[in-house]
Amino acid sequence: MAHTGHRAEQVGRRAERVGARVPGAHGCYPQALAASVLLKGHGHRPELVIGIRNRPFGAHAWVEVGGQIVTGAHEAPNYREIWRGSA
Repeated sequence: MAHTGHRAEQVGRRAERVGARVPGAHGCYPQALAASVLLKGHGHRPELVIGIRNRPFGAHAWVEVGGQIVTGAHEAPNYREIWRGSA
């Protein structure tokens, strides 16, 4: 399972790096969607999570595999989860 989690993290990091360079894909939501598709292609079961914070207001999207955050990890702790589902 550790190997599977490591592989999911690698896919998530790649999606973030590529998304940072593609016009229109630099935000957390498009990166999370892309990572979800890539992770499914590698046999994982990703969950897309949406969270919000009140002050200052903001929203964030991240992806988890087996309870482990694989995209958007740096910001996720600052947000309260409001939605979770498969992408």
